[in-house]
Parts: sequence; C-alpha cells; structure tokens
Amino acid sequence: MNIASRHKPYLLFVLSILLIVLVIDMVSFAYFKNSMGHLREFLIMLLIVLAFLGFGATFSQLSIFNKVKIIFFSMICLLGINLILSRSEPDAPNVLFSVLIFFKIIIAVSVLRLIQELIFIQRKKSTGRNFYLMFIVIILYSIFSGDKSGGFSFAIGSATVINRIMPSEIISILLTVLMIYFMVVNSFRVQWVKFLNKSQKIKTFFLNSFGIASIVSFTAKKHSAVFYGEFTPNFLNAIFIFAAIYLSVSILVILLQLPTAGFLDRRAREMSSLHQLSQMIIGVFHLDKVMNIIIKQTVEITGANYSWLLIKNPKTSTFELMAQHDLPENLRMRLTENTTVEFVDWIVANKTVLMIDRVSRDHRTAKMLEWKNREGSLLGIPLISDEEIFGILLAVKNEDYGFLADDKALLSMFANNATAAIENARLIENSLEKEKYQQELKIAHEAQRKLLPASMPELEKVDIDATSITANEVGGDYYDFFEFSKTKLGIVIGDVSGKGAEAAFYMAEAKGIIESLSSIYKSPRDVLISANKILCNTLDKRTFISLLYGILDLKHNNFTFCRAGHCPLLYWNGREEQVFLIETPGLALGLVSGNQFDQTLVEEKVRFRAGDIFILYTDGVNEARNSKQQEFEEERLCDLVVENRGKNATAIKNAILEKIENFVGDQSQYDDLTMVVLKPK
Repeated sequence: MNIASRHKPYLLFVLSILLIVLVIDMVSFAYFKNSMGHLREFLIMLLIVLAFLGFGATFSQLSIFNKVKIIFFSMICLLGINLILSRSEPDAPNVLFSVLIFFKIIIAVSVLRLIQELIFIQRKKSTGRNFYLMFIVIILYSIFSGDKSGGFSFAIGSATVINRIMPSEIISILLTVLMIYFMVVNSFRVQWVKFLNKSQKIKTFFLNSFGIASIVSFTAKKHSAVFYGEFTPNFLNAIFIFAAIYLSVSILVILLQLPTAGFLDRRAREMSSLHQLSQMIIGVFHLDKVMNIIIKQTVEITGANYSWLLIKNPKTSTFELMAQHDLPENLRMRLTENTTVEFVDWIVANKTVLMIDRVSRDHRTAKMLEWKNREGSLLGIPLISDEEIFGILLAVKNEDYGFLADDKALLSMFANNATAAIENARLIENSLEKEKYQQELKIAHEAQRKLLPASMPELEKVDIDATSITANEVGGDYYDFFEFSKTKLGIVIGDVSGKGAEAAFYMAEAKGIIESLSSIYKSPRDVLISANKILCNTLDKRTFISLLYGILDLKHNNFTFCRAGHCPLLYWNGREEQVFLIETPGLALGLVSGNQFDQTLVEEKVRFRAGDIFILYTDGVNEARNSKQQEFEEERLCDLVVENRGKNATAIKNAILEKIENFVGDQSQYDDLTMVVLKPK
C-alpha cells in the first residue's frame, strides 16, 4: 500500500473541496458575478490548512537532497503555469484559470511544507513555535491585507469588530511587519546544509538559484488570482516571498561552506577507508598477506603511483624489500640489491616521517638516477615498535608537491595500525607465542559469549530473534536487551572498529556503559551523549564504536531510537507495504567529544502497527562480499524482508542468513555479522 492509497479518504475530501470551488466559479461567472466569492475564499483557506497538514507524512521520509529537488521541480511547475497565464491573460475569470490557480496553491503549500521539513532538522524548542506563528501570520495577512476599498476580502464577525477598532491600513502594516520578522527568523534555520556533500551543495546552489528566479517571475507581475479576491494572491505572494528569502539564505550558507566542502568529503572518505583497511589487516595473521594489504591500502589512501615496504632483517640489520605495488623495475632492482639509499638512512637516523616535495631537487633523493630530472614527491613513514624502527612504509607520486600534510597525518595513523598488524602476524607465526595467543583468544571468546544475551526477551506483543557471528575467534560486534517493563524494551546493537581481542574488550566496556546509562536516562539521545563523554576518555584514539540504541514502547506502539554512526534502521511498514532505511544524523562514539557530537545526534520516533518489522544490523550484513568482491548491499536485504514479511522473527533471520551464505559462497567472512529482528504482534 503506497502513500496515495493510505491517504485516499483524505485526498477525496480535498478534491471535493476543489470541485465545490469550481462549481462556485462556474455559477458565479455565469449568473452572480462574484457574489459567492466569500464562500469560495473560505473554502480555499480551509483547503490550504488541510493540504498543509496532510503533506507532512508525504515528505517526512525523504532525504534532505530529495526535498531540495522536489522544491526545484515545484518551481518548474510554477514557471510553466506562469507561462500559460502570461500568454493568455483574461479580462475576467474562467474555469481554466481557476484550475491553474488551484495548482499554484498546491505548489505553494508543498514548498512551504518541504521548507518546514528542512527547518525542523536539528530543531530547538523555539523552532516549531516560530514556524507555526509565521504560518498563522501569513494566513491573517492574506485575509486582512491588500483591501483597497476600506473593507476586507470577505466578512467575518471578528474582522468587522477589529475594523471598527483599528483602521485596516494599520492592521495590514502590523501583519506585514510580523510576517517579515518571522520569515527572517525562520530563514536562518539552515542546519541541513552541513549534511550535504560537496556535489550536493553545488547542485543545491544551482537548483535554489533557479527557484529564486522562478519566484521573481511570479511575484514581479500581477497574476490572475486577483479576480478571486485578495486572499489567494496575498497568500501566494507571501509563501513564495518566504521561499525566496529562505533559498537565498541557503545559497549564502552554501557559498560559505563550499571552500571546505571538498576537504570535509575527502576526510570522510579517508576515515571510511582507514576504518575498512584497519578491519582487514587486524583480522589477518599471515605475514605476507598483511604486508600486501598494507601496500595496496597505502596506494588507495594517498593516491600514490607506487608504494613499497621495507622490513629490517634482524640478522643483518639491513632493510629489505618485502612488498611492493607497481614499483618501477629499475628501482625495485636497486632496493633488492640492499645498496645504501640516502633517504632510507635519513628516516632510520631521525625516526620520523619524511615528506619530500621535489625528489629531483632534494639532496636525500637527488642522487637517485631513477628520479633525476623527473617530477615526483615521496612520503616515508617509519614503523616503530618498542622505540625501534623495524620497517619503513614508502609511497611516491609522479608529480611535484603531490602529498599534503593531511596525507602525512593519515598515513601515519595507518602506519600505527600496520605496525600492530605486522607484529600480530609475526606473533602468530612464532609457535610458542601462537599457543599463548590462542589461549588469550579462547578466554576472550568465552568472555564475549557470556556478554551476549543467553536468551531472547519473552514479551507478549513482540516476536524477537537475534544472532552474532564473528569473522575471527572474537569480534567487536554486540547486541543487548533491557527489559524496563512488560511493555517497554531497550535494544542496542554496536560495532567496535577493528577486530580481535582488543575489539572484544572494548565491546565489553561499551556494553557495561550502555547498560548502566539506560537505567538512568529515558531518552536514547541522552544515553548516547553520556556514553560518548565516557568513551572519549577511555577508548584508544584509533578506536571508535558505531551504535544504534532504541526503546520499543509496546503500549504506545512507537520505537524511539538514535543512530551514532551506525547502519540505518530497516523498517517494514505493513500498512504502506514499504521498506524504509531510516538514517538519522549522528557520529560514532569516541570519534569526537563535546558539542560537535551532541549537535549532530538526532533522536527519531517511528510509530508502528502489528505485523511491522524492525531490523537492526551491523555492516557485516550489507557489506558481506562474494568472490567477485561484490557487496550484499541493503537492496537485497530489503527485498528479503518483503519476501518474508509474513513469517516470524526467527524465520526472517534464518532467511537472511541463508541468503548471505549463498551470496558469499566459499569466500571467507570479511566482517562480524550481527542482526536483531523485531516483529510486533
């Protein structure tokens, strides 16, 4: 069932009002001129209010950029209507123009509702008050302003009383001032801009510019709505003037943020890559595989043309080439011969990062025949353990000044993970240390098993099942339940960056913190804000935790949740017969502290009915890979939920696991896989 069918009675009521208005127009035009105009304007005002209230459910599930695009397409429709009106301006009203004016009203209400959705992103207590006051003032302005004869557009008892007390001009001026004030106040609610990437910001800039141009073409000339009294043209002008102000402010904010947008997008991609590659290397114990992964990911992070890894031979104390990616043959032969290389000696002597902007000019690389009279830049990172260099990670670009300070910082962070991965692999290859490591894994695995719920909560009004499958012996995924009452259940699912025993121990720490805070705070947002404050002080700087925490209220049939950098909440709405991936803003726990985390985190409430389905999952589900390195993706997950919507939670869970297993085939599990399925009865 789609949105249109769900609102069918409502839409029929709105269309009935439109039909009545058209009948009034035809009768009025034919027999009574404008004697029925009062009733017509009252019905139009009723239509506006009902349409405004009804469009909320239609637009609330759209992404930010989709809302911007719909505003743009609304302006295209407005431009088309204006073109029709301008080419055949009538001397008197007719039915065709009544229909066109009606569509203008619908466009105006749609645009206002879409702008409201944007304004309400990261809303404050005063946000709703200011917006609804503006809407009320616009309605009053449309009724009482623009009267040239001393009366009003249509007679209302209260309006007559006001007219006797105050001149209509004073009322009009007062309403105009109030309207402009609230328009300006609401126009500065543009927090949504920061959630757009650079490409979306640029597109939004041009879309909004076109929208403003369309509005100017509408408001710059008299339009045919004046045939129907003052209310309709006043309302249309007010709405589109507000839209022009709001879009103008958003354009200014976009212009201010554009210089840093590319950098922020790049940093986000780099952090995502860093997270993924850290997960890859920490869970691999074969030394050669670890080193090859390190080299390939170095090229991916920095955009280098080639990269190589030197490891110190403890017997000869020389640095030997152990792994490389696209290394030129002559340079590879030189490094294989173990001859003295000045820039390597410099890194060993100084134990610090080396970044050379021009290899042909720097004295540490100028003697290399391979780089003589050629453009190029070099970045070398020492791998240090116990204050001793045991390896050097190097990358080269075939252009001068190819590396930035950010590349240096990011590769240094990766080098720390690479150091840990190499040491872990060496430890595993050592037979004595391997036995010790296996014993530690056994203890950690047993500890992790005890931390996960031994059984599912047994509540009358909801069917629950869950699973957690680790990629290695132990992992950083977890889920938990908190039974606050017979009708209220807390659910949490989380994913610690990295794998192995360290991730498992951080998972245990996060579990204890969330469990304690959930009994103190009733709001999921308050729980995560407090948890972030604690974890920022305890987590290693390289570690963060993505998490989704929600409260299922079976008495009031709603699910309130917050998403801290985690996978979206999958929600099957049985009434609409649609699957929604609800992705509220929020940063991972331990990534940033203070106001930046608090201001980004948004709490969402979803109303449900019996038969609806909620699925909470970690990225091991949608990012499960087959032999072709193709990911399972959310689309397949959504299709599975639709296919199995009539089954219970256990059957849905098993169907998903079976589908993932068939999709992956013989490919080894890439990441921990955790999933919670909730189906209200």
